[in-house]
Amino acid sequence: MTTIVTLSELERDAESFLRFKRAMGHPYKRGAFEIDRFLRFVRQHWGEEDPIPLAEALQRWCGRHPGRKAVTLANEFGVIRQLCLFRRRRDPTSYVPEHSWAP
Repeated sequence: MTTIVTLSELERDAESFLRFKRAMGHPYKRGAFEIDRFLRFVRQHWGEEDPIPLAEALQRWCGRHPGRKAVTLANEFGVIRQLCLFRRRRDPTSYVPEHSWAP
């Protein structure tokens, strides 16, 4: 099953996720930076109103800079995967990428 989202839905979920992390006592500055980069990437490739296939967006985002070190990709991917896990709390059918996407 493919999860289709809109940019406004992703932005709303990202804000809720960041509020949650900060309420738990985490400043989450680096995480907020990575989420913002992901949202800009999605906006650039799908626009404001287009439906976004979440799995495809994540694959394209992970592959945007070939040749990056595995640890860099894993750090960036981990934040976005946490956002996907947070989304799944509200929607149990929401897509969450496997750990194996980033080494």
